[in-house]
Amino acid sequence: MTVLTVEQAKSRFEEIMGEVALGTEIVLVLKNGDRVRVLPDTRVGLPERTPGALAGRLVVGDSFFEPLPEDELRGM
Repeated sequence: MTVLTVEQAKSRFEEIMGEVALGTEIVLVLKNGDRVRVLPDTRVGLPERTPGALAGRLVVGDSFFEPLPEDELRGM
């Protein structure tokens, strides 16, 4: 983890973004003392979600749709 002031980060912005892209966590310290974490987007490179991707591959029996027994509804 690298900690920088905003002023330091401004002069090295491209370099810092390159580090973040490689997985480095950067913490920016604002003038009022607040801190901001800059993290890589871990969703990059994941396949798009496709609606219905499990169609025909997932089987749910009819019992799934039946009401629960009373003892389970009461939490026993």
